[in-house]
Amino acid sequence: MYKEGIYSAAERPLLSTQRKFSRLYLKNRNILLDLAYTHFEALYMKGYIGEFEELVLLTITSLGDHAYGVAIKEDIEKRSNRRISLGALHSTITRLEEKGLIKSWLGEPTRERGGRRKRFFEITYPGKVALHHVKELRDDLWKLSKATLSLAK
Repeated sequence: MYKEGIYSAAERPLLSTQRKFSRLYLKNRNILLDLAYTHFEALYMKGYIGEFEELVLLTITSLGDHAYGVAIKEDIEKRSNRRISLGALHSTITRLEEKGLIKSWLGEPTRERGGRRKRFFEITYPGKVALHHVKELRDDLWKLSKATLSLAK
């Protein structure tokens, strides 16, 4: 646990609440960071996820083992009552995969698809962290704006 005065100035920023999801290991006054922390830092250096990225991540999570391109597109369109292009979805999925927020794999070829394989998607731990971070941010903002957003007349 953090105690005032026993850490150097370089070590103190690592103990901020912004990094509460990281796991810190102390050994001989050196802080060793595990892989999850390193990945978490790399993610947040790229900034917040956007609204559409959030929708895609949540849809992938809700579809579970059935999360592939067309199913994701149809589910988002049904729930959000708006049309999206497959190209916009694919570029978002590519961006999320590059950020390490999702991972993908190819399923088995099927006769219905003419022997082609479906690419399935799954959210990663950093993806879950990003969603929690955005949810916390939204919840905080909703709490702060309660009075001015009230629909009561």
